[in-house]
Amino acid sequence: IQVLDSFNRTINYEEELVELSRWSNYDILQWDVVVKKNIPRQHDACSCGIFTIKYMQFWNGSEITNPFTQKDMEKFRKKMPAELILSPLNEL
Repeated sequence: IQVLDSFNRTINYEEELVELSRWSNYDILQWDVVVKKNIPRQHDACSCGIFTIKYMQFWNGSEITNPFTQKDMEKFRKKMPAELILSPLNEL
């Protein structure tokens, strides 16, 4: 696990992960900013968490592979508890 603390300009990481995660530039102020257009947008004040989860699920590194809209949020809200409970990663 790595934690990038941009305020204190530090990176905390587990010792065994050092070789797997070397960055060439730690100064986030010098990183390129890429603005993606035509991506799903939240249009209410309460769907940010679901939008974040769906971005993580459907982002392949360059685009959203399964487009979704604000209209899909109610369906996701109903489906997500079952997905979490029935997940093979859920040991309980």
